[in-house]
Amino acid sequence: MRESEHFASVTAKWLERQDEWQRARWRFFNSFAQGVFDINRLKVSANMFDVLPPSATPIDIALTPDLILARQACREILNQLPQTAERDGALDCLGRIGKSSLRRKVGHRTKLVLDQAADQFPELNRVVDEAVKCRNYYVHGTSGSFDYDRNFEAVLFFTRSLEFIFAASDLIESGWNFTRWLKRGTALTHPFGQYKVSYPAAIARLLQLLPKRD
Repeated sequence: MRESEHFASVTAKWLERQDEWQRARWRFFNSFAQGVFDINRLKVSANMFDVLPPSATPIDIALTPDLILARQACREILNQLPQTAERDGALDCLGRIGKSSLRRKVGHRTKLVLDQAADQFPELNRVVDEAVKCRNYYVHGTSGSFDYDRNFEAVLFFTRSLEFIFAASDLIESGWNFTRWLKRGTALTHPFGQYKVSYPAAIARLLQLLPKRD
């Protein structure tokens, strides 16, 4: 297939999904168009996976009968308590049991990239783990793996990774010849070409910051 025909085919398939994907894509384009990398851009780049259509995310996990009964028992206990933000938060957590977490959603999209490019992006799943952990640190105040403010280049790497995974997986499902693109050189005029070239140095730096695995 000629380059123009390939482009037309991918574009047509991409547009076919626009109604279903528009909320997530709108967030992506607004974030991607920013000239500045900051904490808000990291948050948006993670949250756009949460508004993906169900067809683009993993299915819910089937709960065992024992877990269903335990959840119901916990709900009954909590519902007997006075209404507070903490009680309602606990009920919300119970409601999310078995649902796809942000980490699972991003991981599901990451697999589309790694199925064709695992050698090009080693440890990408770990990047995803740490990106979500970093996002949770800035959103919920949970613990981080290292001092993000002192090593903000890692936060930039997380943001670029999430944006790349989101867009690349979308295009791959639309028929983009991702492996052919990876084999080509780049003039570094597009952020994704820059990401591809800079990945080895960025992942090496990140691994230096993370605790060693046993």
